[in-house]
Formats: sequence, C-alpha cells, structure tokens
Amino acid sequence: MNIKFPKEEIVIVEKIRSSLIEKNINDLIELTPELLNHANFISQYYNNIIDVFIETLFEYRLFEKVISLVEELRKKDLESCTWYYYAFACLIANKDFYYAKSIISKSKLLNDKSIAYLIDVEDGNYNAVFNLHNELIETIGPCLIIINFINELFNESINKSLTDEYIVMRFFDLLNLLFEYGIEEEVIEKFETVIEIIYEIPIY
Repeated sequence: MNIKFPKEEIVIVEKIRSSLIEKNINDLIELTPELLNHANFISQYYNNIIDVFIETLFEYRLFEKVISLVEELRKKDLESCTWYYYAFACLIANKDFYYAKSIISKSKLLNDKSIAYLIDVEDGNYNAVFNLHNELIETIGPCLIIINFINELFNESINKSLTDEYIVMRFFDLLNLLFEYGIEEEVIEKFETVIEIIYEIPIY
C-alpha cells in the first residue's frame, strides 16, 4: 500500500533538502520554525534530514541555534543521540556544563535504562561504552562518550575556571584514549571535526 504524504510537509521537506544541498545557511535558519512545526512528520519519514540540518548548523558554528533546536525537539518528545552529540559539543564550546547536565537529566532517551547505565554521572568512565558492539559504538557511542567527557569537565570546573586551551588539551587526551582502545576511525573523526570547528584549529 502506498503512503500518501501531505503536500505541505513534502514542500517543506524539499525546501530544507534543497537548502542543505546548496549549503544555504540563511535559508536553513529561516526554515527552522517550519522544521519544528513539522518535526513529527519529518522525524518519522525523513529523520536523516534533521541529522544533516543540525550538523550543518554546527559546521557554521551556530552553536546557540543547535542547542535551541535540539531542546525544542526534545520538548516535542523527539530525541536522538546524533542530535545530542552536536548539542553537547556546542555546550562545551560555550563552557556551559551546567546546562549540559540539565539536558541530560531531562532527557527521556538518555535516562532510559538501556542507555543510562553507560553514563557515569559522577565522572567520565568510558569502559562500558568502549565495550559496546562496534555497530552501537558508531551510532550511540559518540553521544555517550561526549557525555562522559562533559561529566569530567563539569567536575573539574567546580574548583577552577577552564580555558579553551585547557579544554583542547583534554580533547586531545580523549582522542588518545579512543586510539588506545581501538575505537572505530569514524567515531574518532567525529571528535576531530568537533575540535576543528569549535576551536578553529587543524588536526592534521
């Protein structure tokens, strides 16, 4: 049986898709309310579009817009480890670890028992994440790793102010840890990209 999609939603999807292909960031910003208005439909049938939408905003260093969009999606009971990965990267860029912890505590997805046990709320403990099957490491792994990284930074920030230089150093410590554990190259590249975009420094 063929599914007949509502015309209005299809028009919005095509507008977003076209703007993503053309990397037209101004159009994407203007289309954000439309994406939110039709988020349930888009997430059900074109979920990858939201992934790419958020990733593109991040690539253009629109950190506040990424955080806001992911939060608005969460309020609609729409959550994704991919979306959270970029939102948490943006919160690290802003050094807003309290906000990151608040999002984690409010998230139904991250507090689901199938995921919550992989998050060390007191400190960064990556062992459980690193022991996941390769397929899971590639999908939910980056989000869980960055959450544990945030927990480390949060605890460190209680007693001292964290500079960008210090956080970059801690990111490189994390990269070394990922290499040591033989984590998939695709996952490592995600973190390298985050460092390059946030701090505008080349990895190689």
